[in-house]
Amino acid sequence: MRLTRRQFVPITAAGVARAAAPAIRRVDVFPVAYRTAGYFKFFTKQERPSAFVKITCEDGTFGWGQSVPTNTWSYETMESVASTLEKYIAPVLIGRDPLDIA
Repeated sequence: MRLTRRQFVPITAAGVARAAAPAIRRVDVFPVAYRTAGYFKFFTKQERPSAFVKITCEDGTFGWGQSVPTNTWSYETMESVASTLEKYIAPVLIGRDPLDIA
């Protein structure tokens, strides 16, 4: 049985009385564009733009996320995604509980 993060976190939070989770210490954003093996009508070039995000907690645990900005179906560009993550979202997350998905 596979669980998504949204399904898993409430189960673990409700089922176990836990001490406060280590706070988020760092948010790193890695904008990259990697070549694709095939043609995708959503990408104008044979590459896929992606912003990888690494969130690291005070105890060294970390997790990864990804955003694929494609301005053919939204207003997002690699620059808008990276700058929003770095300047607006990351500062709000620093010091917060990584298990608080609300």
